[in-house]
Amino acid sequence: DDIKPCPRCQVLIVKMDDGSCNHMTCAVCGAEFCWLCMKEISDLHYLSPSGCTFWGKKPWSRKKKILWQLGTLVGAPVGIGLVAGIAVPAMIIGIPVWVGRKLYARYEHANRHKRNLAIAGGVTASVS
Repeated sequence: DDIKPCPRCQVLIVKMDDGSCNHMTCAVCGAEFCWLCMKEISDLHYLSPSGCTFWGKKPWSRKKKILWQLGTLVGAPVGIGLVAGIAVPAMIIGIPVWVGRKLYARYEHANRHKRNLAIAGGVTASVS
């Protein structure tokens, strides 16, 4: 179990049996592969529902794979919706307020009409 052939060139590779990283690179041909499934991999292999884990000695169970897929299917849209639901209103309100405060500080000692005109123009420009 500690010695397996490279999936590309078949040279034997030894892995320490300490639960260390499962992302292997063959010293002979340079193939990058997963120690658990012995397939050549891409950067997203351990994030996919393949069941392979970056660390550990065994792949995920079928139950864990299904939970991961459901979590990704449901969680990603919910997470994106939450971020957008908070970020968009914060930007719509926050940027004009920030611009208004900066302009107020800059024109604090100017005449009131000039200051109000600068703030109104700056806030309007930041909204459009």
